[in-house]
Amino acid sequence: MTYVSPQHSVSVDSYTHNGNLFDPTKQYVCIRVWLPEGAPMKFLAESWNEGKEPDIENRPPSEVVEAISDKLEKAWIDTSRDEKRRVIEWCRANAELLDRLWAEGLIRAEQRTIARSQKRIRKLLTDYLDTDDEPQALTCDHGIEFDEETALTMQPHAIRNRWPRLHGECAKGCGFNGTAYASAQHFVWGGDWSEK
Repeated sequence: MTYVSPQHSVSVDSYTHNGNLFDPTKQYVCIRVWLPEGAPMKFLAESWNEGKEPDIENRPPSEVVEAISDKLEKAWIDTSRDEKRRVIEWCRANAELLDRLWAEGLIRAEQRTIARSQKRIRKLLTDYLDTDDEPQALTCDHGIEFDEETALTMQPHAIRNRWPRLHGECAKGCGFNGTAYASAQHFVWGGDWSEK
């Protein structure tokens, strides 16, 4: 089991700043890799001229660390070069761990987004779509199956094919006739159910 302190979760971010005392209009972009508990530093960072920074969108920490290393070695002067080199070596030795913790953090964020969407969907269904439907028998699952753990890594079309929704009469004979899903996750993760 991996323990991740909320104060030291692994992530990659950036911000814009002015670090030139002689030219206040000159902007820089600082890219940071936030490191987990036990790392030699809280984060590893390097700055680029604005517009010259690498694209970090969806790039794992191990790749961003290499971009930072490349920038560090090209810099003429860096008073913390040796310290950063030691941190970079630590990151390289723990690259798999960093990428896994980074991915876990993104998954948790996506799950929170899904939970908010599910709440919104339930409210919309209750307020606008379920008013004229016949009540669904709570004691019948209508034969619909869904495995959330397996579905987590699958594409929507694959989810729809593997775990179809009910669209019609319940095969178990409970009397329900309509559209039903195994759960809110089944409905959301399946994407556009009108597609084949």
